[in-house]
Amino acid sequence: MARTASVPADPLRGRRYLEHFCGISPSTRRRWQQAGIIPPPDRVIAGKPYWFESTLRGMGRPPQR
Repeated sequence: MARTASVPADPLRGRRYLEHFCGISPSTRRRWQQAGIIPPPDRVIAGKPYWFESTLRGMGRPPQR
């Protein structure tokens, strides 16, 4: 029987995924984090922020640019 890799039901996503998900640049992501538009990260691993995918989807629609 072949092994299959299991994907977590709610994976952690990093900054690049968040930027792609929202359609924003890294500098916009930083401004949005400072302004509180993006929720605080669910986890910080080795100094890098990560969000559960459900957290990002729960943000609702990003503000219009």
